[in-house]
Amino acid sequence: LLAEREVGGRFEIQVGIPVQTLLGKHRLSLKVKPRGLFAGAVWGQEIRVVKVQPKPEFQAPGFGIIPSRIKVRGKVNSSLGPLAGVRVNLKIGSYSGSILTSSQGEFEEELQLPLDILMTGFRELVVEVTEAPGRSEGVARSRIFLFNPASMGLLLAGFLFLGIMLRSRPSPQRERGSVVGVLPSPAKPQPPQPPPVRR
Repeated sequence: LLAEREVGGRFEIQVGIPVQTLLGKHRLSLKVKPRGLFAGAVWGQEIRVVKVQPKPEFQAPGFGIIPSRIKVRGKVNSSLGPLAGVRVNLKIGSYSGSILTSSQGEFEEELQLPLDILMTGFRELVVEVTEAPGRSEGVARSRIFLFNPASMGLLLAGFLFLGIMLRSRPSPQRERGSVVGVLPSPAKPQPPQPPPVRR
């Protein structure tokens, strides 16, 4: 029994499906009890029970400086409309937090960017709606460029130190031996001797 109401004429009833209901096909029956001169009546229809698929959406800045805080706003929708009172988990680096959605399915949270993110670069922000009875899991992701001034200072200091070490290190010189040879000077031509005089 999902609901019992006293109605007259046309009526509209909203009922919730218990979380322990098995997924799949079920038969929804409507029964009217006999009353006075009126006989009872029964009406039935087959329905299919499925899990609600949450669809988280959020907005976050695309750039952040460490250490600082960034604000994340979002909403969790589904095929049935906004999901109220749903726990949303947020994670970036080593930081993780959670918040419940409002009656309109909206949420807003400030994230403290963790100091353990040493290197400057892109990091992934994950917004997740965990699985629960009657509801499946929903995940949304975004990439944020995080700038860490401390890491840039350390990197610059490392380059400067390396440059100083390379400049102060004596460069090995190889001993080069040279062979010096003296070429003999060409012989000077001798003047012709006069023939001996015969007596």
